[in-house]
Amino acid sequence: MSTFPALGKAQIFFHVKDMTSARSADAVRGALMELDARATVRIDLALRRVEIDPDTGEAGAFRDAIRNAGYTSVRQWPSDQAYL
Repeated sequence: MSTFPALGKAQIFFHVKDMTSARSADAVRGALMELDARATVRIDLALRRVEIDPDTGEAGAFRDAIRNAGYTSVRQWPSDQAYL
């Protein structure tokens, strides 16, 4: 019998259309890290893309954190419905 390793949480991707400066990127990163301090957050400012490897947070909570920081996000792959 083979044993499969435990899967971590799936990466979460957002397009933050009004994240246009280093200052706004820092604000988004700070909001996300406040939600999940152990998450890995990568930001590509040129593409306005945020990649999150979460430890405990869920996609909806990250989306809310971005919105509460004053920015508009659009969820990208994997979508909320990807595995239904």
